Amino acid sequence: MRQGDWELGIARPLYAIERFSRTRELEQGAWLAYLIFEGEPGVVTFAPQPDPPVDVADAMQKEQSSATGKRARDIAYLLAVFGIEYERNRDYLMRLLSRCLSRPKESPEADECDSELLDFATTLYWRGDNTLLVPLLQMADSRRDVIGEIGTFYSDLLDRQKGTALAAIEELGADQQHLVCRLAYEDDLSNNRPKRDRIKAFLSKTGGDAAARCSSAIEE
Repeated sequence: MRQGDWELGIARPLYAIERFSRTRELEQGAWLAYLIFEGEPGVVTFAPQPDPPVDVADAMQKEQSSATGKRARDIAYLLAVFGIEYERNRDYLMRLLSRCLSRPKESPEADECDSELLDFATTLYWRGDNTLLVPLLQMADSRRDVIGEIGTFYSDLLDRQKGTALAAIEELGADQQHLVCRLAYEDDLSNNRPKRDRIKAFLSKTGGDAAARCSSAIEE
């Protein structure tokens, strides 16, 4: 509903991630209510809602058995956010992400392999699924057609969960450690000096081979 410069609405998981992808409120609840004022000063307010709409959840479960391609992918994410057969739907998304990365670069495009798939996986991580951290780090790759700007996720990790992120990075091979941090620099830290300085200060203070490789990768 719109009245003048005000916008009031609801955003279920698929629309929410499309429109508000960097909003931390995506990490909470089943869907978002939002209020936006587009004048001066601008205001954006979110109210995560805890319970999934029953009619939507039921309809998606019924459709899932016959859905294919992008639609199957989207339904799996929506149901995972709703907490319905979470592990099965999460695992489907992660298997799909692995398959998309393994496809030859010259192969025909598949709708379900676009970078929104990565957004689904990283959002599930921020919603509390810590089992996704290692697989997401191992997926560091230059396949921009699949992983989009995955470095932004890595830079957020190094900023929001410094110790956890570095401990997981230390388990990777030296080349992969450097790649993770280089992607963080290319996709985000190169244009965000305060964030870059926070991460560099942490890495310098912590020390160790992985921290040194990461520091080298994010040097200007």
